[in-house]
Amino acid sequence: MTLDEGPRLPGPTGRCWCGCGQETGAGAYFRPGHDKTAEAAVLATRYGNSVVRLLAHHGFSPEASVVAEATDRGIWEVCPACEYRGAPASVTVHRRKAKH
Repeated sequence: MTLDEGPRLPGPTGRCWCGCGQETGAGAYFRPGHDKTAEAAVLATRYGNSVVRLLAHHGFSPEASVVAEATDRGIWEVCPACEYRGAPASVTVHRRKAKH
């Protein structure tokens, strides 16, 4: 599923989407760090804690790279000095640490 094919996101509800029942800040879906808890729970319950199963389920493989798709769609960037790929903020941090 691509972002274009997915369901529309509902607005924040004031309750954490990980299911802990705690309140969130204005406009937030999660309490700090709880997005990673929810992500790990989905990986555990739907894919047996296997990133390979997650990738294969969505049609990715070494020949059909999720990283290449993220870059090709303009969601991720490539460092202009090397082949590092990541979210724009990650590329900025990478460039600073790599001093290029």
